[in-house]
Amino acid sequence: MQVDTIRIQDLSDGIVQKVADVLAPQKALKFAQNVRFDKVLGSAVIREGTSLVGAQIADTYEILGLHQFILSSGTKYLLSVVNGASVAQMNRLDTGTWTAKTATLAKNVKHRFLTYLDTVMVLDGTNKYASEDGASWISSSTVPTAPTAVLSASAGSVDTGAHYYKISFTTAAGETLVGAVSALVTGDGTKAADLSAIPTGVANECTSRKVYRTKAGVAVTGTYYLVGTISDNSTTTYQDTKADSALGAASLTVSTAGTNLNVGTMPVGKYALEWNDRIYIAGVTSYEDRLYYSTTPSNYIIDWSGEGSGYIDIEPFEGQGNITGLAKVPGYILIFKDRSLKRWNGRSTNPDDLIKLGSPSQESIVLGKRTVFYFSAGYKESIGFYETNGEDTIKISRPIQEIVEAISSSNYTKVAGFSDGEFVMWSIGDITYDGTAYTNACVFYHIDSKTWSFFTFPSEHKVYSQYIDDTTLKIIAGDDDGQVLELFTTNVDDITGSLNQAISYTLQYYPMEFGVRSLIKEITKVIPHFDNLSSVVCAYRTDKHGDYTTFGTTSSEYESEITGRIAGHAFEFKFTGTTSVAGEFIGFDIVNPNVSMSQKI
Repeated sequence: MQVDTIRIQDLSDGIVQKVADVLAPQKALKFAQNVRFDKVLGSAVIREGTSLVGAQIADTYEILGLHQFILSSGTKYLLSVVNGASVAQMNRLDTGTWTAKTATLAKNVKHRFLTYLDTVMVLDGTNKYASEDGASWISSSTVPTAPTAVLSASAGSVDTGAHYYKISFTTAAGETLVGAVSALVTGDGTKAADLSAIPTGVANECTSRKVYRTKAGVAVTGTYYLVGTISDNSTTTYQDTKADSALGAASLTVSTAGTNLNVGTMPVGKYALEWNDRIYIAGVTSYEDRLYYSTTPSNYIIDWSGEGSGYIDIEPFEGQGNITGLAKVPGYILIFKDRSLKRWNGRSTNPDDLIKLGSPSQESIVLGKRTVFYFSAGYKESIGFYETNGEDTIKISRPIQEIVEAISSSNYTKVAGFSDGEFVMWSIGDITYDGTAYTNACVFYHIDSKTWSFFTFPSEHKVYSQYIDDTTLKIIAGDDDGQVLELFTTNVDDITGSLNQAISYTLQYYPMEFGVRSLIKEITKVIPHFDNLSSVVCAYRTDKHGDYTTFGTTSSEYESEITGRIAGHAFEFKFTGTTSVAGEFIGFDIVNPNVSMSQKI
């Protein structure tokens, strides 16, 4: 018995999984690769391509951090941290070329940036750097230690009374605050003071050091005045012969090298956030559950020990892991742990518990429009992607649960995300779905339509950032091969050594029974509908078992009939292909299928 042609032409629900076949949405796919459902309502549009930003920075080495530093003047600097054999290196994009800068950082760890008060800083848990131009960076990984000071046998004019000494470092970015205090030296007015064990600064950064001391009889907490400058970064001895009257200017109270963020006294953490005119730092090695905060700015400078600064311990003994990330929503700062999410209003003694579902990855935590999205890997049944407004938290990844379950546990801490306010996407590593391996995978969630897409790329995205090139706001990713890539541009994928790669696509439909499950159905003609695609391969699988079998390949955009014979109770169709010119898959027709009353072929 012939029945009417069946037209399947609405994909507006995107990917929807973990649904019984009889309840599967008619407007959804079970799986799709490299198509978007938010571009044209009802159709699957091939995703846009990628292109290199500058050239490859370092072959085979991962991009560990990515950020665009934008000054209030409008000047923009694109920054990246790339891994290396022994250290990680800061780079700045200068007229289309990546140039190594002075900041030398820890390898194999993520680097997080923050721009505030026309200053950019970067943290890696071991070092902290700040810069006002992205080129000259000051490191506070080495705070000047105390020199050794004794009264000399040589003649001099160090005044009678007790004196203390401190050292500061000078770099291209400016002068640091003075460091630790020496033991006192008691002068007699006729002798010099000999200093030894004078600390040296970071190699290739510190250009000179300054020696300061107190005047006679002044307390150790008093003012320190300039004795002299050591014009290198290697000499470790100095002789002070000066009288108090010959001393120079007082030492800095705010480091010019530390710039407006006063990075010299900032806690050395992993996570940084600006909220309500304060900087918040977490992830300090010795206090993994502590959240530090600065003062509000005074004359465009913050401090870490003045009035209004301090810290709060985020329930360190609750057994939910250490702090793994920070975010903010209106009214609250969000503090993520491995297995819990808390919120704090900045005033209460303790934070509020929001939900027992934290995040293993700061990079997965992103701000959408007014809500925060993140990946959670807590309980087995709760692994997935979530949205929170600081009041309620909901799981949004139920429609792609089979993809979520395919994420390797070794990649949980590496999940990285980005949002432009319209969509959220996360890099999830390599997965295997329905027997097929997909490398360098990403999931893509359109916030308004609530549709999910699944993408693969030629290299794995490790970090994301916005990037304004002239006046155009773009999305960029740092990958696992030392490259920075612009996303969703052109119609092909470009990486070093392999330009103009065609984009592969897959659309896999749910099993279709066409009425009574027990009856045999025979299909002899399928007509795919698409725009600007060619050589679309149609494959099928019957009765939910075995491998897919090719039914045919289209040869024309409008005359795309594929004929043959398929018989079974239920049919799964899959359409695949590659394209270098973009395109849109609309759906397909099953032309006058034949339904037999027999239950056997």
